[in-house]
Amino acid sequence: MECIAINQLSSLKWGFFQDVIRYSASGVQGIGIWRGKLDEFGLAEAADLLYEMKMKVSSLSWAGGFTGSCGMSHQQAIDDGLEAIEAAATLKAGCLIVCPGGRNGHTDRHSQRLFRDAMSHLIPVARELNVVLALEPMFGVESRCWSFLRGINESLEALKPFSPEDCGIVLDLFHLGLNRDVARCLPSIVDRIRLVQIADRSVGNNGNRLLPETGDVSLRAWLRLLAHSGYQGPVEAEIFGAGVEYLGYDCIVNASAEFLRDSATMYSTILNQQLKSQVRK
Repeated sequence: MECIAINQLSSLKWGFFQDVIRYSASGVQGIGIWRGKLDEFGLAEAADLLYEMKMKVSSLSWAGGFTGSCGMSHQQAIDDGLEAIEAAATLKAGCLIVCPGGRNGHTDRHSQRLFRDAMSHLIPVARELNVVLALEPMFGVESRCWSFLRGINESLEALKPFSPEDCGIVLDLFHLGLNRDVARCLPSIVDRIRLVQIADRSVGNNGNRLLPETGDVSLRAWLRLLAHSGYQGPVEAEIFGAGVEYLGYDCIVNASAEFLRDSATMYSTILNQQLKSQVRK
């Protein structure tokens, strides 16, 4: 596991400085950055603070909206994505998360053309700046404004023209953790995974993210499976919304950090066991 991290959406109303200080104090060494907070704080100032605190950037959210569903034209969305790539490079982010945009009245075929065209502009720049793009597969009604792609299969199909080195996926267990088909095919897609995000949810609940181990997603089982499948990238808690907001940010951050620290220990144990097994052979 490259690092454990908390996404800034988990403490949306805290400022950038407060996020970094509080996350570090909770025992995590990574942060998923939200571009709105980054713009308010300043890119150069953020890079300096993160360097001083020895805090890794697990992800930068987000680039996309290429279909016009987020209020930008197609070209504006591409230009915004290029700016995001430059920011990700400055911050040495593990990945730049991509949300392609909802259908916005387009046919699926045209939406796919818009996505491919945008990626053809973004990938060469990202490659030059050593930034990996990561498409986020989503599930549920609430995700339709973010992505015209329905689930992981369509997302993987959309990425076929692009190499895993240039563009991978985000495995968000809030969206995909109840999908047994994803678990079964995990070993075959692990080379595409650039970031694992965690949040729990209840069966039949389409919108509410929950603290780890308070819903129906077997997060520890997923992390064990990821370890055995060879995933060694960052794991990031992204827990926000109506299901947890009454708890307060301190509770969300501390509970997330405790789960992540325990998970990192479990991960290390599995990797050490695998290493010992290989040595015996």
